Amino acid sequence: MYLTPKFINQIILLKLVKNLTYVTVAIISALTLISLLGRYPYLELSTHFRLQYAWISLICIVVLSFLRSWKLVLPVTLCAFFNLAQIIPYYYAPPRQIQDLPSNTLKIMLANVEGSNKNYPALIQTVKSVNPDLVVLQEITERWWANIREFTSDYPYFKAVPRPGGSGLAIFSRYPIELAEVLFFDDSTHPALFCKINLEGTLLTVLAIHPPTPMKPIKFAYRNGQLAQAASIMKSAAEPKLLIGDFNTTMWSPYFEALVNDSGLRDARLGKGIYPSWHARLPPFIRIPIDHCLVSEKIEVNSIETGNNSGSDHRPLILNLRIEKQNLQANQ
Repeated sequence: MYLTPKFINQIILLKLVKNLTYVTVAIISALTLISLLGRYPYLELSTHFRLQYAWISLICIVVLSFLRSWKLVLPVTLCAFFNLAQIIPYYYAPPRQIQDLPSNTLKIMLANVEGSNKNYPALIQTVKSVNPDLVVLQEITERWWANIREFTSDYPYFKAVPRPGGSGLAIFSRYPIELAEVLFFDDSTHPALFCKINLEGTLLTVLAIHPPTPMKPIKFAYRNGQLAQAASIMKSAAEPKLLIGDFNTTMWSPYFEALVNDSGLRDARLGKGIYPSWHARLPPFIRIPIDHCLVSEKIEVNSIETGNNSGSDHRPLILNLRIEKQNLQANQ
């Protein structure tokens, strides 16, 4: 039988697809198993890509079915289901609604500006277009602070802690800030901001954090310690309350799960979507969600989304909240 060059090329291509699919299945299955050990340094990185594991697994199922490689369909299907089980609640969780009582609405924008980024006009334009009531900025350096002082004309209440090395913070508010404390949880360079904001008689507790990137064992320990201390603070804080910032972890990390459980708060993304925020210059299906907002029972999340590229490696996180009014004396 004479094999034409075209037929030979098709056979070679089919074999390449088959081998590539087998290798992909092995890698995705291994990473999913490794993600069960996410409490260990470096291995935690494997927990952050549930979305990618899921869609790659689904593609592999289709290819393997076409190739009739049924022996590998089962393990990759289990892999897909395992990862999807941790993704689906972010799209289909029932909406959490506060009682039909008097409430305030609050629009928040969280943005990690990327300290080395010099595109100040992009952030300024983004803030103006979003028009939030509360702006939480991270990685604020002295240079950044000098270039965004104009925000104080629209946001008369503010607290800024500019610092080098991507650890500075700033909060701008249209509502009075009754209390603003800078907290240092450890010997790292990353502080936190604890604020109480007066929403027409309701004191909203806000804790903004930006733990270190856990790429070294000491920074891994610092980040985990800061998440634990943030949980302790928010557990005892008065309602309504929210914890916000670049946590340098995704919601699939065991440390994030511990933060949610220990703080008594809930992830604002639940039932709304994943909205990956980093890295902004990558396609959406490759990004991961590391910028977060956790809210208490007295807060309803009307919407959440990521904003347009503001020049940073992070997309802004934009939230519209409904906050049940509280007696000012009761929550002081």
